[in-house]
Parts: sequence; structure tokens; C-alpha cells
Amino acid sequence: MSRSEETTKPDGFTRNSGYGIAQAVVQLVVFAGVLNQRDARGIDALTAIVTVVCLIGLSAALLVGPLAPPRSRGLPGHSDERRDFVNIRRNTRMLALPLELVAGLLFWFGYPKLGLVLVAVALVLVLTEIVMWLYRGLSMRRAIVRYRPTVALAYAGRSGGPWQLRMWEPFIVESGERCIVFNRHEKYSDMIWEGANLTSPMIDLGPMSFRNLWFVAVPSIKAMFYVQNAQSNRGYMLLKSKTHVWLNHGDSDKPANFNPRHANYDILVVTGEGAKVRYAKAGIEIPDSKFAVVGRPQIRGVDQNRRDLATVSDPTVLYAPTWAGINQDVNFSSLKVGPQLVTALLKRGVTVIFRPHPLSRRGKNHGRLIARIEEVLAEDAARSGRKHVWGAKASNEWTVVDCANHADALISDVSSVVSDFLPSGKPYAMTMMQTNEESEFTSENSLAKGAYLLHSDLDNLSTVLDAILGPDPKEVERLALRTDVLSDRTGEQAAAEFAQLVRDLVSGKRTKG
Repeated sequence: MSRSEETTKPDGFTRNSGYGIAQAVVQLVVFAGVLNQRDARGIDALTAIVTVVCLIGLSAALLVGPLAPPRSRGLPGHSDERRDFVNIRRNTRMLALPLELVAGLLFWFGYPKLGLVLVAVALVLVLTEIVMWLYRGLSMRRAIVRYRPTVALAYAGRSGGPWQLRMWEPFIVESGERCIVFNRHEKYSDMIWEGANLTSPMIDLGPMSFRNLWFVAVPSIKAMFYVQNAQSNRGYMLLKSKTHVWLNHGDSDKPANFNPRHANYDILVVTGEGAKVRYAKAGIEIPDSKFAVVGRPQIRGVDQNRRDLATVSDPTVLYAPTWAGINQDVNFSSLKVGPQLVTALLKRGVTVIFRPHPLSRRGKNHGRLIARIEEVLAEDAARSGRKHVWGAKASNEWTVVDCANHADALISDVSSVVSDFLPSGKPYAMTMMQTNEESEFTSENSLAKGAYLLHSDLDNLSTVLDAILGPDPKEVERLALRTDVLSDRTGEQAAAEFAQLVRDLVSGKRTKG
């Protein structure tokens, strides 16, 4: 989560501080003009009172008045367009300020009744904006009521939206319940809508954010699902009549998988008993009744047909480094040694599938490292004829399951990719980017028990590659680990069980924990 999210201003207050200051100054001029005329007996009491009332109403309307109604995308029976309202809003606010200024001057120069008329006109303009906001909001509400969603994906994250929502929305839809997606930050709307391939309608709450939630969170919605743990999820969670369900966007031993805020959700969907242990080890008390252990639907389709790499001359390795996180404490990414690691694989005649974390391309340093690795792969492909996979094919066209099915082994970091690769039964290596103490790393990362551990300086790279491309002595440990991490459910069973959970939440069979 971006640090900027921690300092978001309360919804509904004027974002433009310069406009707010100018508005306050102009209203002081008008108010002073009223007092001046009153002292000089140039204005009657009724005119003065009405003017002051209009000023108070104008101040209140501008302070907490709407900035924009919500916007729909793909909602049946409702236009996605909102430009007409945006133009009205811009014009009313631009006109209100000069009208008040002229009104103030009229009061000072002895034309109080004309000044009152201009103040009243300014108030009417701003009230028109509010009426338009209510009209558009209620129009959308009627369309949502007709659509009758029973569940919602509530998103308050940022640029991770496309892949985080894409991870869960298909499985919610498979339940047969009608879903709608709420998005808090309209800045990322186009990215999410174009990248997530949603089949459900999406509602941008707009600059008014959670003040617009009243329009869209209709009574038919019984449960709201969360894939990103933004602090501002609390705005959605004020809707106490809904059941709030934590899904996350992957299963790993990263701190994001045992955040204390998770205890605020009504239900926590987890893959296996190991997830419960993480919370307990971190000292986070969550009643067992809040957990719903369903396995991992996203592993559906993982192929368990593995080759004996000791006899294979053309192995394929998936290299899937994670994101660097928001600070060094949660930076588990191996991208800084990625070029060296990939070069070592190529020297062994390995075909490489390169799938970096979706957010890594947006960082300048990691973006350059990714470009360098892809350049190395392109050069080797041209020279050797090996069919390496990278770029859009590995990251967008193929899922993690597709990558796992095309690979014989995995090299990754502390990442949910390891969990999703685990059911394949194939060998994997995990990098230890924050410590070279293997016992410490294994105690903190449950998936490390079945991994070949790669030091951050790659001083044991040759030994690790010998293991994952050879005899694979940790095969039995991985099989035992699978049940703890992913339960004993297959991907198909997990998808079916999750779908039933969604239906039970809507019907009331499953209640808040």
C-alpha cells in the first residue's frame, strides 16, 4: 500500500485549499459589508438576516458539498458517461466566487439588495450542483437496485487493482451470485477496468469516495469481499449490515498475510491451517469462528505431471521474483541479483520463463533490471534457439498456473507464487534476501521447509541449481507441506467450496464469525 494512502483527507471536504481560502476571504468581505451597511443604517434587518443566512448556507454547501457523483462501468441500464456533470460542477464553482465578490462590493458601496440577489444566485448555483449530484446518484442507485447484486468486491487499493481483482472475481462469479465491484480511487479506474477483465459492473466512487457509498451499497448486497488491505477499507466497513470478508491476493509468509487489521473483518478466507498459525505466531488474536478454510481456488488446473530432471537435457525453470514492497523491511525481491541468476540458468542450458511481480515494472530501478533480464533472454533465444518466455506472454497471457505447467522447477522469493506452485509437486528454490541464516529463514517461512534455499549473494547458487535440476531430495517434504499450506483440497475442490461459502454468506447460512 502506498504511504500516501495513510494521509488521505476526509471525504467530502474541499480538496483545493487555495479555493477554500479565497472563498473564506470573499465571504468575510461580504459579511463585513453587511455589518458596515447595518451600522450606517443602509440596510434593513430582514435583508441583513437573509444575507447572513444565505452566506451560512453557501459556506456549508461549499464545505461539504459534493464534488462528483459515482461513475458506473458496465452497469446495465445506466450510462457510463459523467462528463456533463463534471462540466456543470466546474462552472458553478467558478461562477459562485466572483458573484460573491461583486456582492461584497455592492454591500460596501450601498447597494445591499442587489448584493443580496447576487449572494442568493451564488447559493442557487451551488445548490444546483447538489441537486444534480443527488439526481445522478439516485439514478445510479435505481440501476443498481434493478441489477440486484448480492455480493461486492470492495477495492480501495491503487495500481495493483488489475491483477488483485482478477485473482478472485471469476471465482465469486462462479458461485452464481451477482457481483458488483466498488473502486475508491478513480485515478486507477481505467487501469483496473482495462486490465482486470472484469465481467461484473464496476462503480467508481469518485472524489466524494465513501460519501457516495450510500448510493451504491444497496440492501441486496449481503457480503463485501476485500483483496487488498488498504487502511481506507474501514470506510466500506462502516456498513455494519454487510458481512466483510478478507480474501487477500495470495498466500505467503510475507507480513501482509498476518496484518493486525485483518482481525477487523468478519470472515477471513484462508488456504489452510498454516495461515491460522501465522496469525498466532504474530500475536494476532482471531477467533477460530472467523476463519473459513477453503484451500486455494487459483491452483485449479495445476499439472502434477513432472519430469525426472536428472535425465532431462532441456529443463525449463520459472523465475518469478516478487515486488520490493513499500519499504526495506518487506523487501524480499531478488531482482537485484536477477540478471546474474538468469545468466547462470542459461549457462546450464535451461529454458527460462520470466514472470516478475506486476508492480515491479513501475519502479525505475526494478524496471531497468527487468529490461536487462529480458534483453539477456532475447539475446540467448536468438543465439541458442531456446524458446524463453517473458514479457506480455508470461505476465498477462499466461496465468501462474500456465507458467507452472510449462516449467520443471521454480526459483522465487517469499511470495505467493511458491504456494501456487506447490501442488505441482515440482522442486522450487526460495531466495533469502534479508538473511543468510537458513534456520532463521525456515522458522519464519513455512514454505521454506520444502525449498532449496538460495543465499542473497548467490554464493550457493551452483549447489541449489544442482539440487532442483537433479535428484531433488526434498520431494517428500514438499508433499507433506502441501496439506498444511493448501489443505487437502484440489483447486477444483477449493473453487467449489469457495463458491458454496459465497452462497452461504448471501443466504445467511454462514454468519459473521
